[in-house]
Amino acid sequence: SVKLNRLPRMADAAKWVTAAELAFDWEPGTFLDVYTKNRNMAVEIGLESDSVAQAIINHMKECVDWEGTCCELLDSLTKSEEERITRTKNWPKTPSTLSNRIRRLAPALRMVGINVEFTRKVQGRRHIQLRKDEKKSVTAVTQTSNSMENIVVDGSDAGDGELPISSDWWPGLWEDI
Repeated sequence: SVKLNRLPRMADAAKWVTAAELAFDWEPGTFLDVYTKNRNMAVEIGLESDSVAQAIINHMKECVDWEGTCCELLDSLTKSEEERITRTKNWPKTPSTLSNRIRRLAPALRMVGINVEFTRKVQGRRHIQLRKDEKKSVTAVTQTSNSMENIVVDGSDAGDGELPISSDWWPGLWEDI
C-alpha cells in the first residue's frame, strides 16, 4: 500500500524497502533519500572518470550555449584538452565516435545541468547543441591538472550515503522471518 511521489528505478524494490522502514526503526523516507544520494554519487563518479564528459564540463564553464557539428565539437574539445588525454586510446578520434559517446553521456550530463540535443540543420547536416540548464541534481567533479575541483551544483547535503542501521538489527531480522 506504499505510495511514492516519484518512482525511481527498481520501483518495486524501493516500495518494498520503504514499507519496511518502520521495521528497521528508520525515519520515513530514509531509504529513498539514501538511494537517491547513492545514485547521484554514481553519476558523479561516472562523469569524473570519463575524459569526454570532463572535456564537455570544462568547455561549458566558458559558455552557456554551444551549437555546431560533432566535427567542430571534437576539434574544439581536442584543442582545449591536454595532449596526454587526447592521445589516449579512449579519446574519440572521429566525430561519429564522439557523437555516440555524448549520446551515452547525455543523461548524466543532464543531471549536472548540461542539456544535449541532436538536430538536423540546413542540407541535413547533423548538429549538436549543448546548453546549460539551471535544473541540476548532482555535483559535477572536474579534473583540473593534478587536483580535483568540486563544483557544487545544488545546495543539498550529499550525506554519507549510509543507511542508519544499528549493529543488532540483522540477527533479529532473520529470527522473525
